Amino acid sequence: NTIPLAINQREIDNKHAIAARKCRVNWSFFGGATNTNLADLKVMKRICGIKVFLGASTGDLLVDDMNALEKIFAETDKRRVIAFHCEDEGDMKATRAQYENIDDLRAYTAWRNVDIAYKSTQRVVGLARKYQHRAHILHVSSARECELFIPRDTLITTEACPHHLLMNVEDNYGLGTLAKMNPPLKYRADNRGLWEALRSGRIGMIATDHAPHLPAEKRQSIWKAPAGIPAVENSLALILDASSRGMCTLEQVAQEMKMDLGQIDFSSETADGIAAYAEFREAAEAATADDFPQLVELDDGGIFAIRLDGIDPPAVRPLEEVREAAVADWTRDETKKRLLDKAAEIQATLDNGATLSSLGLVTTRFAGFARSGHLADLPGEIARRAFQIATGKAAVIDAAGRVFLVQLDAVNAADAADADAYATAVRPRIAQSLAGDMLDLFVTALETEKGITVDQAAINAVHAQMQ
Repeated sequence: NTIPLAINQREIDNKHAIAARKCRVNWSFFGGATNTNLADLKVMKRICGIKVFLGASTGDLLVDDMNALEKIFAETDKRRVIAFHCEDEGDMKATRAQYENIDDLRAYTAWRNVDIAYKSTQRVVGLARKYQHRAHILHVSSARECELFIPRDTLITTEACPHHLLMNVEDNYGLGTLAKMNPPLKYRADNRGLWEALRSGRIGMIATDHAPHLPAEKRQSIWKAPAGIPAVENSLALILDASSRGMCTLEQVAQEMKMDLGQIDFSSETADGIAAYAEFREAAEAATADDFPQLVELDDGGIFAIRLDGIDPPAVRPLEEVREAAVADWTRDETKKRLLDKAAEIQATLDNGATLSSLGLVTTRFAGFARSGHLADLPGEIARRAFQIATGKAAVIDAAGRVFLVQLDAVNAADAADADAYATAVRPRIAQSLAGDMLDLFVTALETEKGITVDQAAINAVHAQMQ
């Protein structure tokens, strides 16, 4: 649902080309459905599914012809998921005039209400079962819709978003357009119903419906401001906080947000698996039973949250049970101690002008990596510490249960071609960011001094016509 609309193979291929140049994460794209592009949908490739807006939202994608909708179910590949934004466009058009003179988030919810969402979702569920076609209901917003779903269904899957789980129009209407999204916030009873559906399996996952907008765009009336809020960067933290308040378990967080869940018997000597990370060991040693899981970043960019299930009291175990482990631990500790001593001895020799190769040692040489780079199969601390060593000097690094002796040959200036390429890539982003900031400041000044507002929806419409 972008400009231009991704409703044919050419635009899907264009999106992939842009993503290949810019994206640093995995990606895929939906093919957008309209009342008239069934032929394109039937042959479209390189998509994760078909996206259908049954109610108009931000952008121009819409399927409001029910004959066209049924043909999409009947004639597209049954194994390809169709993802639905479920609000009934006909009912919204018929009732908008009753509310559009009331500039209030509560009026917006009263317009795009539970009945409008339920009617649309009920239609999709019926067609999916009629044609045995995979379907996914996006951002379910009301408790009543959940009555239509079967726990842990594989034909019709469902999702809810943190804002619909945690916010409602009764408590949050004061946020105004900052809390405007489609479908809109509902009521406290819907928060409770969505959580219950999540726990029972009627809601199968937590998603974000990430849709950020500039502050200037949001500073309009409830009817002109674009719908959507940013959510990718805060969704996991919000749900972990909800877990700490007993609204869901850590196991459910892992399942519904597609995280890996593990359990570890940890002590101060544990250094295997995730315990090889210093950040994990520090968090584990500091954890208490009263803590709630918080996100912690690992040195390689990964994240984790930890929960203390219990502490076993110290106890003396029979020698025969621990003999093998005790011998292994002593051997490991003594080996590490001797390696550190030997490494320190070699370091002194290196600092006096020797090189690793001249000492007859087996070495691994790394060249051409940047300060922000990562050395494969090595702890992130190695790359960080390497740039802190004086040229020609060496350092002993104790990391991830291993001992490393690192000598720095040289730190080279950045390649001019690489620097130019980086500058070329960054320059448009900086320009776009500055332009957005300047527009934001300009609009704020107009609003403050002259009482003038910018109709961003009209500007977007003009841009769409110019594409």
